[in-house]
This record gives sequence, structure tokens and C-alpha cells, in this order.
Amino acid sequence: MKRQAVWMTVVGLALLMAGAASLAAEEATLEIGGFADFLHMPAAVDEGSGEPFRMGQAEVDLNSRMGERVEVAAALAFGGESFELGALTVDFRLVSDEGVIPGIGDAGLVLGQFDVPFGIDYEVYASIDRNLITPPLAAEATHAAWNDYGAIAYLSNSWMELSLFGTNGFGFEAGFDMESGALLGVNGVGYDPTARADYEIVDFGAKAAMGGRWGVSPLEIVEVGGSYAGFLQEGSGEFMALYGADLQVNLGPFEAKGELIDHEIGMNLDESRRTRGYYGQGLYRVGRHYLVARYGGFDDGSIGGIDQTRVSVGGGWTLLENCVFRLEHRSDSRDGDQMTMQVAVGF
Repeated sequence: MKRQAVWMTVVGLALLMAGAASLAAEEATLEIGGFADFLHMPAAVDEGSGEPFRMGQAEVDLNSRMGERVEVAAALAFGGESFELGALTVDFRLVSDEGVIPGIGDAGLVLGQFDVPFGIDYEVYASIDRNLITPPLAAEATHAAWNDYGAIAYLSNSWMELSLFGTNGFGFEAGFDMESGALLGVNGVGYDPTARADYEIVDFGAKAAMGGRWGVSPLEIVEVGGSYAGFLQEGSGEFMALYGADLQVNLGPFEAKGELIDHEIGMNLDESRRTRGYYGQGLYRVGRHYLVARYGGFDDGSIGGIDQTRVSVGGGWTLLENCVFRLEHRSDSRDGDQMTMQVAVGF
């Protein structure tokens, strides 16, 4: 995977340079930007759980237009020890004017590596865009910020947007009883994933994944969306699926959004497992400041299990353009409380 990431990075940089060079006589189109954030967790000192100051995300973004209808973008993201490929896309814009095809304002095809457009949280994976510091529990525990290689076909107009994708997909791990062969659980729930001598642990990998998201705006201030992703395995067809529903409301200074995510795992087994998550978030802006709160829950599908809940309350202060200070207090029914401060900057 690292070798592939390096290769894709080289190819992306070459395309960006070629695009800029081919249009140098007309207009320079290469754009360089990015963002970074820095975290402070005061409790880390008292608990001895790590360094109180640490780097969050850091990313360098490159973008170039190769003519009017082709755009190449690459993102080099800090992975903890070094920078690696976070995204590399070629966007073939087939329609960019609603007058060309009645009812369609924008349409095209994206190829490469990208954040998969399932639900709405993918729009704020970058820390410079997220109003709270941590992601929603529902998204974290199901698709875990799904980033993949593949293709996206998209179209939109003033009242709806549609994205259809095909990617490599991801799989899951299942634990079985050594004697009876009964399914105990998936992804570490219902068995101990480290005790491989006591369980039969099987990794189920995906051959491909297909799905999409459709969003509709019945009113200018409201958007309702639905998402689906089906995961295919060699010789057994669909073995896993994600279903999602989302809602966004924008009333000027007040914004609200939420998601429901249903994850069906092991559809090719004698018995499958189903996990479910949800969250609702509200935000209120006052000048350069805002207050935000989110409540979410997650059911891991285990028999007799207790649902995990998480409450996050915080705020932000725009110090300068593209520079924000944030504070978040998170209370998790399993992981306890955590206070985090963040400064996020874009450039």
C-alpha cells in the first residue's frame, strides 16, 4: 500500500506539473494550499496517557486545471511519522452550465483516491472544516472516515445532487467458536481479537463496493439525503452493506444536522450482525464565535450489550481568517470524559 501511495503521489505531481506547464502561456493554474491543526489535552498530564501537546492533522493540497473541463487535485496528508497520499483525483467535468442540458447544472466523472461520498460527514473530514474537534461516534464506528480508490459519477442542479461510486471497498473480521463454529461477533465485539488460540478469527475482504448518495432540497434551507453502499466478495456476492439517512438545516446563525447509519455485516454467513449509529448536532453563530453541541449513540449489535452514547459540547473563535481556536468537552459512556483544545489554520 505504501509503494502504491508513493507511485500515485508521483503520478499526481507529474500531472499537476504537466497541466500547469501546458497552460503556462495562457494562465498559471497551479494552486497550493493546505491546513494543519494542533491539539492540547490537559488530562493527558494528570493521567499519564500521553503527551499533552500533539499534532492533529496536517495536509498540503495541490490543484491544477488542465483545460476548462479537467481538474487534477492531490492531497499529501501527515500520517503520524511522514506525509503520504491522502487523495488524488482527476475530475472530468462533462457539464458545467445548466443551459447545456436542461435540469442539470453540474455533471462529471472523478477517478482516483478520494473520501467516499457516503452520508454527510465526509464533507468535514478535514479539521479546518469541522466545527467540533472529534468526529461523530456513528461515522467513526461504522465506515471510519472511508477513503478509497475508485470512481464517482456525479450530477447536480439547484434542488438535488446525486453521486454514484464504485471503489475497492473494505471488509471485516469475524470471531467463531473453535468447537461449534458459531459466530461470536465481528470486529472485536463478542470475542477477544488478541486471543487467536481460543477463537477462529477470519478476515473477510471485499472485492469491490458500489453505492451512492442522493440529496434533495425541498426548501432552500433544508437538505434531506439517503446513502447506500454494497460490498461484494469473491464467489459470495454481497456480504456487507451500509445504509444511511441524513438531514441538514441552515437558518442563518443556526445550523443543524444529523445522520442515521445502519451497518449490516456478514450477509453471506449463517447469521449476520447489524450495528446502528446516529447523531444530531446543532450550532449557533454570534459574530466570530459559535457554540456547538452533538449527541450520538451506537449499538454494536452484541447480545445483551449496552448502547454507547457520546455527548460533545464546545465552541469556536475565529482569531483570523482561516485560523480558528476550538474547545470541546466530550463525555463518552465507555471512554469517560475528555477535554480538548485545538488551533486549526488554513493556508
